[in-house]
Amino acid sequence: MSELFKYAVHGSRLVPLELPELGRDVHELMQDMPAGIYSALRSYHGYRFVKLDAHLARSERCIERAGWSVRFDRDDLCQAIDIAARAYAGDFRLRFDLLEHPISRAGEQTQVFMALAPHAPVPDRIVREGAHLGLAPDGLRRREPLIKFTRWVAERRVCEREASAYEYLLLDDDGRILEGVSSNFFGISGRALLTTASDALEGVTARLVIELARARGLSVAYERVSVAQLGRLDEAFITSSTREIVPVTRIAGTPIGTGQVGPIVAELRADYTSYAETHSMPAWVR
Repeated sequence: MSELFKYAVHGSRLVPLELPELGRDVHELMQDMPAGIYSALRSYHGYRFVKLDAHLARSERCIERAGWSVRFDRDDLCQAIDIAARAYAGDFRLRFDLLEHPISRAGEQTQVFMALAPHAPVPDRIVREGAHLGLAPDGLRRREPLIKFTRWVAERRVCEREASAYEYLLLDDDGRILEGVSSNFFGISGRALLTTASDALEGVTARLVIELARARGLSVAYERVSVAQLGRLDEAFITSSTREIVPVTRIAGTPIGTGQVGPIVAELRADYTSYAETHSMPAWVR
């Protein structure tokens, strides 16, 4: 049985589509699609999700910011996701794309597509030892950082081809960290989390981690960390909805803190795992 699926969504009905020959993950499965707005996340216990409602709400905000006049039926999309999730064997990664204008697929006009592929957890070595990050090429930056356009997936491939670091960080004109090419970035100084407040993706997992950090008595300072400040950080991590919290121990050759995974990141990872266990929900409750 295939572990890769791609669907056109008609209302809440799924129509299977032909898979590209080289598709291995959700982004490759969607690489032949027209430009649109997307979101990607992972499942838990087969058909449950963390903050799916927040992903859908962010997609709606992206549509408004893009100036599209189209509106999508959230209930229909949730039902379609639930049908696909319950038919899948095991945990998976999901990407759904929303288009400004309908296109013809499987004999019908539609503006909603989704892809599913096996979930790949963060490697144990990265969890234990932390990730080494690089800096993205000069000038690489999201043109509309608050809109999750699918074209960014293609634009960031310049970093994926480099493949000498686990993730790459985007910088502003002053050499300060905005975000990762597929993640949000946090530095830790003392008991404070440092992260940008603007010109970066509105991360669903990042917002949840901020809530978990404040529940632990940590403060959050919305200020960008410069490359020159990296050696003065105590800890660092990145977040995304498919990778959750990933500890970072080296950036562009500079060790972070002791060069080992620190206690605050470890605590936040444990808190996130607990949250996912107790708060993950089906996409659609019958």
